[in-house]
Amino acid sequence: MKEESNDQPKQKLGKRWKRPAVAAVITLLWILPAAHSESEHKEHDEGSPAGQTRHVSYPFGYRRLSSEWGNARNQIVPGIVDFDIRPRSWPVSIAARMAFGYSSALPIGADPKASFSGSWDIDLGLRHVWRRFETLQPFVGAGLAVVGASTTVQVRTYPGAFYYQNWDSTTAGPFVETGFYVPVRRGLHTGVLLAYARGTGQLNGNRIEMGSTQVAFLIGKSWGGKHRPSATIH
Repeated sequence: MKEESNDQPKQKLGKRWKRPAVAAVITLLWILPAAHSESEHKEHDEGSPAGQTRHVSYPFGYRRLSSEWGNARNQIVPGIVDFDIRPRSWPVSIAARMAFGYSSALPIGADPKASFSGSWDIDLGLRHVWRRFETLQPFVGAGLAVVGASTTVQVRTYPGAFYYQNWDSTTAGPFVETGFYVPVRRGLHTGVLLAYARGTGQLNGNRIEMGSTQVAFLIGKSWGGKHRPSATIH
């Protein structure tokens, strides 16, 4: 009987990290010169203190995890917040996002008594927004994601009595994102975000991929940048 080498999980983990990590690095290397080039031709920002541009959005959408999650891989994501801020002298924005997902189904290999499972992530990185466009402003970004997952088990002690036991895991990995903002009126916007993150951890004694592909609808408020001509004050 062949025994699985201890190096195999490490090799699999390395393969999972390789592509998203390379994609994140390439994205960062691409957006920095692109953002610097645009900053040389941009107009002075209006409506924001010290020339800053900012977007604060509520993200609501859908998350798809790896096949290891089985029926729990598709999760609704009632996000918490997505925002970016670009200081006046910076060619790119600092961006962050917090979101969580929930499912009443269980990951493959989880305790069959589990009541529900969930996942969450906190992303921090750089984002470049093409603000020169007035009707649709695309963006790309990359950085580091802290991702986590959990399952909650209902343990029965005797008829009519039980308690809940929770298993959770947290790890970090790279993420890349793209999307666009659509200015609706001065100071308000909608938009769409597509993000991809990776991160492997231990859950219920099993190694599991906790990163995901996410699609979210954005709605929020923005400051600075270009506005529609009708809103410009001469």
